[in-house]
Amino acid sequence: MQSQIYIDPKIDIASDEYIGIIIEFKIKPAKTAVATCISNLTIEQAKQQVETSHQTFQMELKQLEESLIEYFIINTYKDSFNGVSMRLKGNTVQRLLLSTVIKAIYKTDEMNLPKKPGDTRY
Repeated sequence: MQSQIYIDPKIDIASDEYIGIIIEFKIKPAKTAVATCISNLTIEQAKQQVETSHQTFQMELKQLEESLIEYFIINTYKDSFNGVSMRLKGNTVQRLLLSTVIKAIYKTDEMNLPKKPGDTRY
C-alpha cells in the first residue's frame, strides 16, 4: 500500500541528522474551508475540524514517543495554514506516513532577501 502523503524530495530520509520540516494537514484552515466549501459548513464546525486534526496528530505522535524517537514541535499553525513545524531525524520522517491527518511534509528552507542595491532610487 502506497501512502498518499507527499514527502518533499529535498528531505534526506536516510539522514541521522535532525532536520526541520513543515507538516501540512489534510483539513484546511477554518476560514479557507468555509470559503471553499459547497456544503453549509459553519466557521465553528470548521474550527472544530482544525482542532480535531491537531489533537489527532498529537495522539499519533505518542507512537513516536513509545518508540523512543525524539522530536521537537516548533510551531503550530491554524489560521492561514493548518499544520505544524517540527524537528526530527531525517530517517524517522517515514514513520509519519502512518498518520491519518497529514497531507504533505516539506523541508524547512531558509530564504533570504537580496541585499539592497547601491542605487538609492530603489
